[in-house]
Amino acid sequence: MVTALVVFLRSIGLICRGHRGVALENLALRQQVAVLTRTVKRPQLRTRDRLFWTLR
Repeated sequence: MVTALVVFLRSIGLICRGHRGVALENLALRQQVAVLTRTVKRPQLRTRDRLFWTLR
């Protein structure tokens, strides 16, 4: 129930922010997935990962 509420509220937030906000969030999520899908047991952040989150 709580998860559904969070998804609903985030969806409303995305609709209000427009396409730019959705695109930025999508980019951030894709970067997180890329870090987590590396073959190392514990993902190590690379310099470009840190730069991405600093410049975001």
